[in-house]
Amino acid sequence: MRIHARLLAASVRAAGGLKTSMNDTLTGPKADISGVAAPGKPEEDRSPAEVLGRDLMQARKKAGLSRQQARRLLGQFDKNMIYRWESAKRTPSLPSTVQLAIAYRCSLQELCPSLWTEQAERIDERRERLEREAEKDPFRREPAHRTRKWE
Repeated sequence: MRIHARLLAASVRAAGGLKTSMNDTLTGPKADISGVAAPGKPEEDRSPAEVLGRDLMQARKKAGLSRQQARRLLGQFDKNMIYRWESAKRTPSLPSTVQLAIAYRCSLQELCPSLWTEQAERIDERRERLEREAEKDPFRREPAHRTRKWE
């Protein structure tokens, strides 16, 4: 299948059509080498999956592993799973994410720093809001359905 795609890309290029390379699609713009997002796409416009994919790729490269080596460490049978995670086509499950952190010898916070920071900021904002609400009404109680103890 790859050979056919390459031949098709070469014929389109020869015919003066779309400029393509190994990283291009025949109908879309040139893809970033990382495969995560198009070049020049601002950080704030990237989806959480794209940001996670970029972080996963950076952690793998920092660990000095190829995709194939990482796949073997995880015991993955699907040859393209690491690529799919890094290119934001799929999101790894929690057990897979923990396995990646172990394989890359880093913490979850180091594995996906952008996601970690984003979630920490959300929790901090909610915590501050709850504290402000508690200051306004110190005698406020949780609704009965939340404080009810099951016997």
